[in-house]
Amino acid sequence: FTNNEIFHIFPRKISNYPSMVKTILKIISCSPSFFLTDLTNMFIELIKTKNCMVMNFFQGNCKNIEGYTDDFCFCFSIIFLSDIISQILVKYEKSNLTEENINRLIECGIDLIKYYEQTPLIDYQKTRAMAFGQWSVIISIISEDHFTELISKFDSIFHSDNIEAITNTICLFRFLRLDLNHASSQRFLENVYGIMKNMLNNNTINELFFKSVVGLFITAPSEYIIPFYAIL
Repeated sequence: FTNNEIFHIFPRKISNYPSMVKTILKIISCSPSFFLTDLTNMFIELIKTKNCMVMNFFQGNCKNIEGYTDDFCFCFSIIFLSDIISQILVKYEKSNLTEENINRLIECGIDLIKYYEQTPLIDYQKTRAMAFGQWSVIISIISEDHFTELISKFDSIFHSDNIEAITNTICLFRFLRLDLNHASSQRFLENVYGIMKNMLNNNTINELFFKSVVGLFITAPSEYIIPFYAIL
């Protein structure tokens, strides 16, 4: 397997993968919040330690395949867990989620940012895009009812000097439901504006940050994005 080529096809374009996800979702339907607790715990363990029960299962089944690597199993595991967690939130009513579920989902997002550089995601850019894509959807769903709580948990990242972590966080936030949280949205966008202006002044801004900020504009109240016109 090469770093990125395999994940342009695997696993989402493999015919059995969607049916496997659907089967798992049917099992989960009896108690989504219960299974979500286990899944988020496994995701956090995987991000922090590069190992979890799901990855162990994949390792056991893939180790005889020519070209097998632990990085491949890590990437497969993070895509799989992200897909299942996202589909739980999309398919089942989020009102059934517990406070613990919400807190663990936010923690997953934070750990994805915090440990990103210590995982194979830094080399497997296709996997990174797939994982961040799903977690952007998850964060968007959480932001509908827990916007202020969500944003506050990422404050330390926004006030850090870690440009990559800030950029990845904005990428994760690009589908935030700003339209449902006007007062908090204004404060959030003012903060993003300040960060963006500082990056431009220091020539540290990149294409991903720009694209993610533009993504934020989709749901942002129009009056709150006017200041950005002067610097875009």
